[in-house]
Amino acid sequence: MHRYVFHIPCAVYENGALKPAPWQQVIDEFAEVLYKHTDGFFVQDAVGYYKGRSYAEKLLVAYTDADVADDFVRIARILEQEFYAYERDGELFIAE
Repeated sequence: MHRYVFHIPCAVYENGALKPAPWQQVIDEFAEVLYKHTDGFFVQDAVGYYKGRSYAEKLLVAYTDADVADDFVRIARILEQEFYAYERDGELFIAE
């Protein structure tokens, strides 16, 4: 079984300012995928730091044998981020 940690920013940097992002929508849509492969997951609050900015983010942690990373990136695109980050068994992956 693999341990995934999906980084879900709560803000998007646009025109020099942080603006709210639809992070709850990402969690809700991704939950539909996860429930096909695991009984549950949990979400932790965190603070992310990137290019001198700090922002609230959610860390969604799930344990599953399924490879759900592509589903996460597809769904997370609504956040309009420069990159999308997730971890699998402690290894960090960055997707565009």
